[in-house]
Amino acid sequence: MKCLKYILVYLLIITSSKVLFSQKYFEGKMTQEVTYSNNANGNSTIISYYKNNKNRTDYDKLTGDNPFTSISIVDFDKRERVMLMDMPKLKMKTATLSDVTLTERPIEKLEKFDDYKMILNHKCQKIILTSISNGKETKLTGYADLNYLLKTLLDFSGKTIDYPLFFEAEIVMPSMTMTMNIINFSEEILSENLFNDNIPANYQLTDIRKNKGQSITSNYNSPTNTNTGKQIEDFSQFTNAELDEKLQAALKIEDYDKAEKLKEVIEKRGGTLFKYKSKTIAELQEMLKKAVTTEDFDTATQIQEEIKKRG
Repeated sequence: MKCLKYILVYLLIITSSKVLFSQKYFEGKMTQEVTYSNNANGNSTIISYYKNNKNRTDYDKLTGDNPFTSISIVDFDKRERVMLMDMPKLKMKTATLSDVTLTERPIEKLEKFDDYKMILNHKCQKIILTSISNGKETKLTGYADLNYLLKTLLDFSGKTIDYPLFFEAEIVMPSMTMTMNIINFSEEILSENLFNDNIPANYQLTDIRKNKGQSITSNYNSPTNTNTGKQIEDFSQFTNAELDEKLQAALKIEDYDKAEKLKEVIEKRGGTLFKYKSKTIAELQEMLKKAVTTEDFDTATQIQEEIKKRG
């Protein structure tokens, strides 16, 4: 299962700004071969399907102590993911229904070179993408067809994170190095049936979506506060706009405990204007006085605008 984690990390770290590439999103099927530097995980094959705001990834890990196959179907419109796993050695078939993970965009440096290679009849350009996330650097070197974009993840504002279509790539991470090469590529109109997220009857389902009621399986429990015994609500999956709505609703009913937790999440994500949204009117008024006293008129203007919005 660890190798699947590395693949998901790979999809995260090779994000890039849309303005640098064509706006054509790829629709079709591709097969990739994955190799790991330590060879402990063996080689793997990934089959990916992309269509509009959906993607599907079929992954086989048939070597090692715990062989398994998995199918991951992501719907960005619903912001949900279905993961089907078949583990024959354990005689288990599981289905997990979850929210699409929201993430911050990493700090990136993109280098393009006048070095081209024809791969599967596609003209690909050499790219080096250096990404820093949580203080850790990952470097991707490879050849990409810049006529295509792939939708992979959602950021905290709810927008899709896209990356160029790499036909060959070496990914150097702090923990390991891996290579991914496309060995089969087909641009085609895909059937919606490939993205059917119905759960087969013989799979054990766990629903861990936020605010969707209790889990279907009995062995799933939400985090709890050890002092009060109450469940702790996880706000990490919500977009900035949704957090703002929840904060204003909490302040309106004077649920200050919830408001404090929301403020912590909001301020951790940063953003000056959004930071003001996390404050109460009384806090804003105190901040306004301080800004005027110190002649920080830009800040004072922003605070006044926020107070004015609330009427």
